Amino acid sequence: MKKIIILLLIVLINLSPAYAAKWYKVTDKYYVDLNSPQRYYDPLLYNSISYTFWNKALNNKYAEFINIEKRYNKKVWYKLEKTIINCTTSSYAIKSSIYYDLQNKVIYSQENSNYMLMWNSIPPDTIISWHYDWICKNR
Repeated sequence: MKKIIILLLIVLINLSPAYAAKWYKVTDKYYVDLNSPQRYYDPLLYNSISYTFWNKALNNKYAEFINIEKRYNKKVWYKLEKTIINCTTSSYAIKSSIYYDLQNKVIYSQENSNYMLMWNSIPPDTIISWHYDWICKNR
C-alpha cells in the first residue's frame, strides 16, 4: 500500500507544471519574467481584464533600497515584485514585493491583499506603459 501511495505522489508531482523564469532585460537594472503573466481575477474589479507578472529590479541606490538596507542592516541585491496590470482601466498595482540580500536570502517581503492594493494610472512613456503594451495589447 505504501508503494502505491509513493508511486501516486511521484506521478502527481511529475504531472504538475513547472515554469522557469525567463528574464528579459528592459534596462540595465530592470528585468521582467516573460513566462510569468497570468490572468488575475479580483472580485473587487468586476468585469475587468487584469494580469499579473513578475519583475526584478537590481539595487539602483534609490530611496526604497537605502531604506530597507538601513532598517535591516543588510545590503540589498535585488527586489522581486508581482505587479498587476488592469487592461480595462489602464492602471496598475503592486501585489507583492520581496527584497533579497547578497546571499540571495529574503530580507523583507510584503504581500498586499486585494483590499489594500493602491491602484495608479499608467503614465505614458514609462516602463509600466511598456508592460501595459506588452501584456494588454498582445492578449
